[in-house]
Amino acid sequence: MVQRGNAELPPRGLLDYISRVDDLLVIVVRLLQGLSPSLTTPTRTIAPSRRYEIPGGGVQRLETSSTIYVALVEWKIPTERIGVLRFVEVDSEHFATTRFKLEVAGKVFFTDLRLNSSMSLEFPDVELAPGSAVTLSVRATSGSIVALGDIVGKEKTF
Repeated sequence: MVQRGNAELPPRGLLDYISRVDDLLVIVVRLLQGLSPSLTTPTRTIAPSRRYEIPGGGVQRLETSSTIYVALVEWKIPTERIGVLRFVEVDSEHFATTRFKLEVAGKVFFTDLRLNSSMSLEFPDVELAPGSAVTLSVRATSGSIVALGDIVGKEKTF
């Protein structure tokens, strides 16, 4: 016998066995079964993973007179998603007495930042680990301040 995959054929030439159409069909089926196990065993179809994206981030306006940092706006990335940071924007109605602090995934990006006008930081597609956070904090050096901040990004499945 000659082995072809899982199918066995006699050692004689193939034309010797094709005396009838039925014989040819039997040989073809045996060859296909030997080459393709899916014809003889059930298969499981696994659907391809679909990646979804949803907007992430937040916008907040805060009035405070605290001299220690308080979170102005925070974006926590869920543990089952990856975060993609795009923009962080800050503004204040009292720039002279407002200080900003930005933490991205546990790293302090800046602290005690004093601005003269609003600022927009662009982060071209910075991917953040699941469970990490982006926090924009603010404090007043004296008196009361009104600060505005927003974080723009997206969350996607992995």
